[in-house]
Amino acid sequence: MQNRVKETILKNGLIEQNQRVLVGVSGGADSMALLFVLWKLAAEGMGFTLGAVHVHHGIRGGEADGDEAHVASFCRKLGVPLAVRRVDVPGLAAREGLSLEEAGRKARYRAFQALVREEGWDRVAVAHHRDDQVETILLNLFRGTGLPGLAGMPLRRGNIIRPLLHCSRAEVEEWCESQGIGYRTDATNLEAVHTRNRIRLHLLPLVEREVNPHVREQLLGMAELLEEENRFLESEAEKALEAVAGPGGDLALEPLLALPLALRRRVVLAACAAAGGGRRDLGKVHVDAVLALAARPPGSRQLHLPGGLRARVRYGKLELGLEPSGPEFGPESGPVEAVPTREELEAGTELFFLGRRFGFRVLEYDDSMKIPKNLYTKWFDYDRINNDLRIRTRQTGDFIAVKKETGALGRKTLKAWCIDEKIPKEARDSIPLVAMDHQILWIVGHRMGEAARVESGTRRVLEISVFEEKSNE
Repeated sequence: MQNRVKETILKNGLIEQNQRVLVGVSGGADSMALLFVLWKLAAEGMGFTLGAVHVHHGIRGGEADGDEAHVASFCRKLGVPLAVRRVDVPGLAAREGLSLEEAGRKARYRAFQALVREEGWDRVAVAHHRDDQVETILLNLFRGTGLPGLAGMPLRRGNIIRPLLHCSRAEVEEWCESQGIGYRTDATNLEAVHTRNRIRLHLLPLVEREVNPHVREQLLGMAELLEEENRFLESEAEKALEAVAGPGGDLALEPLLALPLALRRRVVLAACAAAGGGRRDLGKVHVDAVLALAARPPGSRQLHLPGGLRARVRYGKLELGLEPSGPEFGPESGPVEAVPTREELEAGTELFFLGRRFGFRVLEYDDSMKIPKNLYTKWFDYDRINNDLRIRTRQTGDFIAVKKETGALGRKTLKAWCIDEKIPKEARDSIPLVAMDHQILWIVGHRMGEAARVESGTRRVLEISVFEEKSNE
């Protein structure tokens, strides 16, 4: 295995002479093997220096403390400097609306990159292997993905390297045994709780037994082919980006919209990354929302994207940049909004706005249908909605239709409603609104107006569902 890892490093330029390599070490077989094999290669004179980092997740109690102690003992034995970072993963998961698994991943990579900035490491080595790659390809397939997802994890992305990616889990564990490397076993990896675990423990063995005993090798072969094609498309997208981008990074709308759709999506994704957003947090729904914004009639429009990005169309250009620091963007920036067309609503569509995904569909209605009581799924009388429907933040003059004690409809200003409901001023600009002109149909997460409620004479219903956006791997 040591020779294979060395060959992988040299053939793919993962580590260069005199570089400093930080190894993420959890205490499991994979990361312990990675640390030891890199330590041996460095001792053989490959010309790099080594350090290690262990991230304590604040979960699993004494077991996690034991992981930390085991890693610390091994690093002392090898003479490798170790940094330990303790993070509150449950707290992070609660704050950002993530699963514990995703919050742990985020916490680890944030800790890695913080150390890179603080201590000047050139590479961060993580211990993903061939079986992890197979699981990742299937995860991406089931979630819906393009070529990059089906190509799996690259050997290198930025400063992250994966020297074990050509080794199997069995090879790694056998090598640990042969080298006398003790390792910790996380009992949660043996539980079919997370999706990745269910793929590993149930789905893959079933497919190997009932469908194709060589499915792992064939998935990896497919990923290799798709990676080659993806690299080609990425190079074409880089050329296209240079052709449509101005000096400040803004994209000229006319040449952008003239590109083939496959390149158009990649150009927008690359431009978002260049503007400071993370590619990982941007999916097809976000890229398509930006392209829909770009294709709409002239005007000043904008929408929010994950990672603190804002997309805005002005003066024939698509501007992509980080959000201003404050909630008020100034009068020149225009309303913050996403606007579905009538055709999009009737075909069924999704829009992304303020960190949420809005799903729309039109249904035929009869009185036997049960109106949902869900806080984030609402039904509206579609035929009472005009062509000015939009998702936006508050504006001066906004009001909501309310029912008076007499049963007659009246109106209440949005400002008065916010005061009555004790909504803090600093929070009011972050509440999505479903509006027609200045009439608010739905204060998302709070209340509906009375103007377009479903009644006995309703023939068609517009269903709007709102979902928090989460990143996936």
